[in-house]
Amino acid sequence: MERRNESGFSLIEFTISVAIMTVVLGGIFMLTANNQLIGRNESETSDMTQNARVAFDLMSREIRNAGLGFPSNQAVVSATSNSITVRGFFSKISTTALSVDPIGGVLVVGSAADFQPGQSLLLVDANSTAAAYTSIRPNGVDKITNRLTVSTAVTAITPGATISRFGPGTAVSVVERITYSIESGAISRTIAPELNPDAGDRSELANNILDASGNNGLSFTYFDSNNTQLSGVINPATVTLVKIKINARTKDKDAQTQKYRVFNLTTEAKPRG
Repeated sequence: MERRNESGFSLIEFTISVAIMTVVLGGIFMLTANNQLIGRNESETSDMTQNARVAFDLMSREIRNAGLGFPSNQAVVSATSNSITVRGFFSKISTTALSVDPIGGVLVVGSAADFQPGQSLLLVDANSTAAAYTSIRPNGVDKITNRLTVSTAVTAITPGATISRFGPGTAVSVVERITYSIESGAISRTIAPELNPDAGDRSELANNILDASGNNGLSFTYFDSNNTQLSGVINPATVTLVKIKINARTKDKDAQTQKYRVFNLTTEAKPRG
């Protein structure tokens, strides 16, 4: 009778096989976990840099465009080490007055299509000798007849400017204030009418704008026309250059180094007005 070979794994061989498999699977698990940590670190770093750069680029651009087309020394409204307010034609809405009724405050303009009640306006006469701020009254926009009804109590920029100083050819532009500030590591942007700054729309642009120690990571430094750094209570009219600095960090510490990854941006912005 033929004898069949029924030999198999011994207990020792089985134990060794299980041990080897455990080591291999453990290594695979550790490698996978490590790759996941690296992936998370890289994702947070990417989010941090994009987050900070979007806010930084917008802030730099709007500060540089502040005051464009304004009389001198009108670009900066207020300036502190961690906030700045600038004014400008950020909505890019403008037209020309064809006629002005100084009694009723009615401006017949080239086009009233983009104007809205409550907007603040900069008026500059045809000879650029008079400038003033005013605001559009409630129900003060007639887009069919291209009429704007504004407050006759203007805020003079040039000495003695009243509503009667403005006639045909007056440049009429929507003017707004933009404030950049930081609180608890979050950069916010508030845009508001020039003459009604409390009616602004606030939006959060970036968070985790903190240095490695957890301090707010947005700062402004100001210089005058002689390139002298300004300090103390700053007179906005003397600011001709703004240095912007952002320090950002990741939301969580690096899983490998147990330190925050950081990202720094610095630039200089020269307002136009």
